[in-house]
Amino acid sequence: NAILALCSLLQIGLRSFPELRVAAINGGDADNVIPSTAGAELWVPSGAIDAIEGFFKEMLPVCSPDLHPRFGQPTLTFARSDFAPAAGPICAAQWLQIMTALRQIANGVQSWSEITPGLVETSTNLGVIRTDENQLQIVSFARSSDAAALSRLTARICQQLSGHDAQVVLDEASPAWEADLDNPLGRAAQYAFMSVHGQAPRVVGIHAGLECSLLHAHRPELPMISIGPDILAAHSTNEALDLTTLPAFYRILK
Repeated sequence: NAILALCSLLQIGLRSFPELRVAAINGGDADNVIPSTAGAELWVPSGAIDAIEGFFKEMLPVCSPDLHPRFGQPTLTFARSDFAPAAGPICAAQWLQIMTALRQIANGVQSWSEITPGLVETSTNLGVIRTDENQLQIVSFARSSDAAALSRLTARICQQLSGHDAQVVLDEASPAWEADLDNPLGRAAQYAFMSVHGQAPRVVGIHAGLECSLLHAHRPELPMISIGPDILAAHSTNEALDLTTLPAFYRILK
């Protein structure tokens, strides 16, 4: 999560360089995607620029130790400018409080499924952060296959943010949709798969929000499945469709 990595970097920077000021921080493009980029606007005395840039580059690996190798090494770029915007940065103590709050709220996997071994049941991610005039806005996206667990997680995040004097607004969440291993529509899809491929499908669970959950919330009596061709690296900047799986999927659907 680039936002959290940047927050860690700024925390260390603010404590190490008292003259450093943060004017803005922005990152992420969608609430349900783990952000891969984030940036900050910093006010720095001209005589300290080289030292601060070198310090941030040295500390970057320390602030992003959990980055998966498939995404390569984290990078850090700088752009210098003598122009100062009209709005001045808030004090370092306030930014440290903000960074502390962002690092403390729930993020990542929260619990595992008791129905499907090895499957994430409940998780959340800090998806977006925006500096808008005198406000800092963040979006935390929670999802779960268990309605009670989703409610508990949402309440915990609200409590954590409210404890740091943040104003919390709850948006409509994606409803929970628990696994139904006896779904007749699922069995029909497995039979169609065997007819096309000549072998039984490997049935697994995934941790994702699907349109089925929205429909199921209004028509719980209807059997539902989500079916389609293979998607690679879903909900990431590398998301892609495997076109070679389209013909077989079409035959299954028919």
